[in-house]
Amino acid sequence: MSAVQGIIRGHRGRIDVVSEPGQGSTLTVLLPGSEAHLNLPLAEEQREARPRPRPRPRPRTVLVVDDEATAREVACCMLEALGFEVCQARDGHDALEHLRHNAVDLVLLDLTMPRMNGAETFREMRRLGIAPPVILSSAFAEAEAEEYVRSEGFADFIQKPYRVAVLDEKVRQIVGYGAGDRRS
Repeated sequence: MSAVQGIIRGHRGRIDVVSEPGQGSTLTVLLPGSEAHLNLPLAEEQREARPRPRPRPRPRTVLVVDDEATAREVACCMLEALGFEVCQARDGHDALEHLRHNAVDLVLLDLTMPRMNGAETFREMRRLGIAPPVILSSAFAEAEAEEYVRSEGFADFIQKPYRVAVLDEKVRQIVGYGAGDRRS
């Protein structure tokens, strides 16, 4: 629950808890909204003036690798909301199995995992000739991880818990846009 609370606080949200003996507990997660993600109906004149959409290129695919189910799910939800196709793995072994059979454009890789940590997974990917860019993710401070990330050849580093805007910027700097180029 502390990991969930940290992620929610990182997004400027909060958790409200109501608990009654013998009745159970209700947890409500409150997150700030964004008008950019609302699907409000357009007025008639706005619909007519709206440019016709261009055909969209294939969405970029991101593999999220994290042993913490909540952190993995939050990252997947963020990336999907940003227009990326997302697949997930719960550790380095699962990630390597996925990468042997599927092409991805980017890997978001947790550093600290059981069985095979992020650094071991990254080295094994390269040994096998699997070479998508990799963003290393960890709760370690960015300053502490910066030299390690550079020396090992990771594409970038993102500190947990991360905000969607930071994730968006880092991913798009490496692979471009997900479901169509919004900057043209």
